[in-house]
Amino acid sequence: MAVALEVRKLRKRYGETVALAGLDLQVARGEVFGFLGANGAGKTTFTKCVTGFVRPTSGEVEIMGVDAVKDPTLVAPHVGLVPDQYDFYSNLTGRQHLDFYGRLYGMPDEERKARIEEVLDLVRMQERADSRVKGYSHGMKQRICIAQAILHKPDLIFFDEPTNGLDPKGAYELREMIRSLSRDGTTIFLSSHILPEVEQVCDRVAIVQRGHLRTVGTLKQLRAETARGVGSVKVRVLNPSKRHVAIVGKLTSAVRLDGDVLEFQADEEGTAAAVAALVHDGAKVVSVSQQQASLESIFLGINETEVVA
Repeated sequence: MAVALEVRKLRKRYGETVALAGLDLQVARGEVFGFLGANGAGKTTFTKCVTGFVRPTSGEVEIMGVDAVKDPTLVAPHVGLVPDQYDFYSNLTGRQHLDFYGRLYGMPDEERKARIEEVLDLVRMQERADSRVKGYSHGMKQRICIAQAILHKPDLIFFDEPTNGLDPKGAYELREMIRSLSRDGTTIFLSSHILPEVEQVCDRVAIVQRGHLRTVGTLKQLRAETARGVGSVKVRVLNPSKRHVAIVGKLTSAVRLDGDVLEFQADEEGTAAAVAALVHDGAKVVSVSQQQASLESIFLGINETEVVA
């Protein structure tokens, strides 16, 4: 696996407070990686440490094979950042901002001007590019921030809570942009507490709690390892009875009868056993539907347990 980001034993302390407690993590090149945690879990501290805004207390960070702690200036061209909080020079236009940062990146004039047009088109800000930033909405400022982050064609882009303050249309367009960047080979590191957003776009996810990495994997792996594949099941039965509830209750959990539908929690094996038992008892099963455990249920289950230091 070609690695874009590798972190080993990353720690960060603020006095007596441990913000990061020795994290180990690898992110493959070209993947969309979700980094989840409740507010205060350490997500923003992690992003700041690996992007060079905060020096870690200890540990190693490599980005595209370069030591990001020892050689941050060599890493900078590989990295783009959309932070959770940002500000602009209010009297400059969006285009002027991008030109300013392009010059900081050392981009030649013609290349810089052409690339600015490309990113303005990508974030759909061409019509307002020559308006002053102080007149922009939050969503417009977010678009310019994204344009700035991708201006120099970085290999790895960090998005820290990117949909905060965006309306549903803006959030949808951001997800589509992330997918497009990934298809072009860019690695995306998406730090968020908005679980449906992560579930829709990420190849793998990690869950951090109080500075500890609790789990990492694909959603399928997390369902199998963390939630044990348990999901919500609905079985429609003709003329169900309390006996049917009792039969299902011996094989599954959280059983309840809602009209002609038996609802319960079970994995695939438990669902099959429950349906077979109902049919064996003479029940006429009309339909069966099973909803797999969501990322939200996995996340909540992990955060209900205490971190073992």
